[in-house]
Parts: sequence; C-alpha cells; structure tokens
Amino acid sequence: MPRQRRPRLTGSITATTAPGDPARPAAPTGLTATGRTDSTVDLSWTAPPGTPPTRYAIYDGATLVATTAGTTVTVDRLYHATWHRFTVAALDAAGNESTHSAAATVATETCLTEPPRPVDLRVTGTSPSSVRLAWTFDSAAASYTVLDGDTPVATTRYPEVVLTGLPSASAHTYRVVASLAQGCGESPRSRRVEVTTPDGPPARPAAPASSPSPVTSQPYGPPRRR
Repeated sequence: MPRQRRPRLTGSITATTAPGDPARPAAPTGLTATGRTDSTVDLSWTAPPGTPPTRYAIYDGATLVATTAGTTVTVDRLYHATWHRFTVAALDAAGNESTHSAAATVATETCLTEPPRPVDLRVTGTSPSSVRLAWTFDSAAASYTVLDGDTPVATTRYPEVVLTGLPSASAHTYRVVASLAQGCGESPRSRRVEVTTPDGPPARPAAPASSPSPVTSQPYGPPRRR
C-alpha cells in the first residue's frame, strides 16, 4: 500500500505591543560640531518644533555619551586624534525617544593640549666614564633629548640611554625632553636627577707605542736536517 502523507499544520500567532504614547517627539536638526580639543568636542543643534523635549540624548555611534536639557553639550574624556560619529535624540516627559538626528562626524585634535612629561628618570648604572639613564613616558614620542643642565648631550629613540666619555668623579644634572609624534612639539622637561661618576683613572690610558723592531714570522713545519 502506498504510504499516506500527513497533512501539514499551519497556524498563526498574535502579539500585542504594550500601550504607550501614540507619538514620539520629532528629531532634532542641524547637529553641528562647534569646537574641539584633543579630548573634547562641542556640539549644538536645533530643537524640534512643538512641545520642547524634556532632555536630549547624545550618542557616539551606538553608545550614549551624554544627556542634557539644553541644545548644546561638550562631550569629554575622548582620546586625541580619534574620529567620532555623533547623533542626538529628543526625549519627552514619558521617556519616549525620537529618531536620531543626522550625524556629525568630527575628529579630536591630533596634538595634546597638555602633553605629559617624562617621569621616573633614574640612574640605572655608572662607571668612572659613563652613566646609564632610564625613564617612562606615557604617550607617543618620536625621540628623546637628554640635557645635562641646559646643554643637550644625547638623543635617542628609546626611553633609556648610556652617556659615555665622562670625566671620573664629575657631577651631572640630567633632564629629559620628549619630541612628540606627528610634529606636535616637545613635552615639558622631566624632573632632574643628579649623579656623580665614581673615582677612576684621571684619563684614558695612552695607545700602545709602535714596536721598535718588527716581529719576524717563522716558517711553520719540522726542522730541516743538516
């Protein structure tokens, strides 16, 4: 006997959304970046027509970054040289949120307004003719300049340096300045560190004098029989 096919059952489901306000506020317009620093962006916009919103919500992408009752705001705690896509939405007294405004895309300033200074400058080793220094810098640097007093004595790409050719038992006062990346100038000077090289020979030994008579090489091999 041929197998009977079972009938397919179809149905429907009905869902009802929760009651709410019949209309959301209109969206704000004219969102504009009016100022920026290395860590902040100033925004302004135009209120929607009709009943003024209770407050506004400001988004960076999908992230809520600020709320305000007025039509301006300063978004802070941003990283320098970063891009942001801001939108703003209006909220009414019941908490209903409008659609988002058109986006304003803006980057923070590339250069730091108040760059950090190199910190923790320390002496990590000495000899009668050299000093080893190391430090920490909490930002991007193209290079570092080491100062003895106000005189530049070395440049390095790394947060450490060995200064050589120093007189023994000589006193030095070192500071470090960072040259900031992307042509953003220099950092403030680090705090100073003072060091005195240990006692040692007053001068380097002289080079060996030339031999008065040349050394004659001897042939290699067994002695000849006479």
